[in-house]
Amino acid sequence: LTSEEKHRRDRARYDVDPERGDRIRYSHINRPHFDVLGLQIEFDMRGKQWQMRAMRHLKVLRRVLPRWHKREKDFRDWYCDLCAKFFYHDPETYKVWLELLRLPSQVTGYRDVRYPKMDQARSRAAELLQRLEAIQAAGKTTPVTAPVAVLGQNR
Repeated sequence: LTSEEKHRRDRARYDVDPERGDRIRYSHINRPHFDVLGLQIEFDMRGKQWQMRAMRHLKVLRRVLPRWHKREKDFRDWYCDLCAKFFYHDPETYKVWLELLRLPSQVTGYRDVRYPKMDQARSRAAELLQRLEAIQAAGKTTPVTAPVAVLGQNR
């Protein structure tokens, strides 16, 4: 939110020339959520640039408030564990894994929108993992005879 690189990009994108008196005024709309001693604290905040710059130096809050973004951290850790299990035997299981590993790309939006999407992604992942187990249990795997594109390289 506060990087000079972003400001340079914005000035170029919107043809802002400070020499002509042009300027961009940033307004950051946030809805902080804290879980402090069992209390759920949530409020609307319209932050200024100086406040955002101050917040980036307050990394100590991550230790003081360990439950800060807990659901997002749990989702990240779940996904990392899922990635560590990646292994395919044939094109069919590879396709299932591709769908599995792409699930987080659908998890977007503000907290109230993102949390249900995280739950949906986990539910879908459970279904896909069961499908993989069924494929392996049925012995339907066929060896890969042709090279299969590695995730991210087939763009």
